[in-house]
Amino acid sequence: MIVVSRKHRPSFWLVILAFLLIFNACRDRDDFYTGQVKLNFKVENKYTDTVFFDTVFTSPGPGIPRSFNRQMIVKNPTDQTIRTDIRLAGGEFSPFRVNVDGIPGVNFQDIEIYGGDSIFVFLEITADPNNDPESNPLIIRDSLVFNTNGSTQNVQLRAWGQDGQYFLKDTLCDLVWADQMKPYVVHDYIYVPEGCKLTIEEGVHVYMSPQAWIFVEGEIEIKGTASNPVYFEGDRLETRYDQAPGQWGGIWLSYPSTNNKITHLRAKNGIYGVVCDSVSSISGISNVIIKNCEFMNMFEAGVVGRGSDIYAENSVFVNNGEQGFRGLQGGKYDFRHCTFAAYSGITFNRRNPTFYATNRERDDFGFILRTFDIELSVRNSIIFGSLEDEAGFDIDGSRSAIGFYNNVIRTKDDGSFFNTTAGSGNVLNATSTSPMFRNYKSNDYHLDSNSRAIDVGVILVPPVPLDIEGNARDAQPDAGAYEYLK
Repeated sequence: MIVVSRKHRPSFWLVILAFLLIFNACRDRDDFYTGQVKLNFKVENKYTDTVFFDTVFTSPGPGIPRSFNRQMIVKNPTDQTIRTDIRLAGGEFSPFRVNVDGIPGVNFQDIEIYGGDSIFVFLEITADPNNDPESNPLIIRDSLVFNTNGSTQNVQLRAWGQDGQYFLKDTLCDLVWADQMKPYVVHDYIYVPEGCKLTIEEGVHVYMSPQAWIFVEGEIEIKGTASNPVYFEGDRLETRYDQAPGQWGGIWLSYPSTNNKITHLRAKNGIYGVVCDSVSSISGISNVIIKNCEFMNMFEAGVVGRGSDIYAENSVFVNNGEQGFRGLQGGKYDFRHCTFAAYSGITFNRRNPTFYATNRERDDFGFILRTFDIELSVRNSIIFGSLEDEAGFDIDGSRSAIGFYNNVIRTKDDGSFFNTTAGSGNVLNATSTSPMFRNYKSNDYHLDSNSRAIDVGVILVPPVPLDIEGNARDAQPDAGAYEYLK
């Protein structure tokens, strides 16, 4: 007889653990719940049986995938483990791609979902080119089929495709973009060299991929109209990206660029709208002329001038992260009937004024390194927002010529800076509660019926008889880009 001392006997709990391990290893795995089950499907915190993809661009070619990801949560509503089969109805030829809990494929068998638990299903799509978008719109359909205990559920997959004309690191010379049906999609950058011109006709839509830029050392002309503007925005068209800043780079004009004209452009959600780097005037004519444009929701600034010559009229620079306008290293800037406005809490938590100009260059410690000549004229305009000072300056007065006339400006200045000329007609120190715009929270910068900007302006020389929308101004015009219509 073998005697095991008490010292070496296995503990009671070790015996129980061994028994459970053996039982679990040997038990029949057919103990899943087999009753009627209806799975729950959730996309973006909403229960649904359809997954919608907003408009996606067709694939421009190898190396530039045009697909993006949607996530769906599939929940087991019972308190017991179930098994389900998942199948992409279109199979391997479907434009959709499926990944179930990290595993790609088109057929998934015996997927286990614990009681009250969920699995993740990830969906992507790549649309094929559609060469006849007017008569044959690209509507893409498929479905995910779930078979659980003999019960079949279908989750519909829906997408709209958009064919486009694609540019990737291309150098363009004397090219005209005029197609209003197929948008122009820019990846990485395009470059317009000295002596070349890019013309963008009215009604054209330009989509920019992340960090994409248009670099111009030659000339760009954007020829939108009041009824048919030109649009620049990011290439992610899902609703959640509609007001997401920083999706693309900007339009960068640099020396020796000349004769740039931008009319009726609606640009949003970039890092910058337009950057003018050392683009000075020739023969006294501004090298960058901006008319009837809108720069909105830029991560940094709507328009930046660095030692440049910019003329802008009837334009709106609103809800930008840092500034609507930023003038650096001096330059020559003339703004007429423009609206600069920004409010904290809509998209950005702001700290800097929406309008800023300096003719000084400072080092990291604030010491002045260089000064530059600056000419700055602002007439019949609005500079307003949620900060107490929405106009900021760092100016060496000995090298400046500055004039503000008939503007509404939110500032703490007592008038010594803005009202240096008798009869300047500026309305200063309006508070954030002063009625100004119809509804800035929804990016509506038309004037409120009690706006301080009504009748503040004067007839300019040369006149600007129409506002940004083509409405006639009266004999006592309003400040800003919009004329209030009584």
